Order: sequence, then C-alpha cells, then structure tokens
Amino acid sequence: MTLPADVARCPGDQAEGQWREGCDDCLRRTSPPADPERVLMMAPPTIVVFECEARIAPANVAIKRLP
Repeated sequence: MTLPADVARCPGDQAEGQWREGCDDCLRRTSPPADPERVLMMAPPTIVVFECEARIAPANVAIKRLP
C-alpha cells in the first residue's frame, strides 16, 4: 500500500539490530513515497510508552489527517 504524499514517512528506530516494537511493519517506514522528489519525513518518537502514536498499521485502511 502506498500512503498519500502528505503523510510523513519515518525511518523507524533500531536497537542492536532489532526494530522497536511497531516499527517492523509500520506503513510510515515501509510504504514507498508517492513522489520521491517530495517526501515528508519525521523523526521517530524519542520515548514510546506502550505504542507509537504515529504508527500506521498495515491493516489500517482509513488514514487520519491532521486538521
């Protein structure tokens, strides 16, 4: 699935060769950019308590847009 161009991508976060929980299949990391020339990027959150707020699960079809 390809996310719309206005949804920021994230490089994910790894520690000791392992993806942080949720990064392995997050669409922000795995979805190819719609336009490689214009890609919005975001940094992974510094602290994740239970689950990353920015994560977009592969089964999540409806994408929330910020106002």
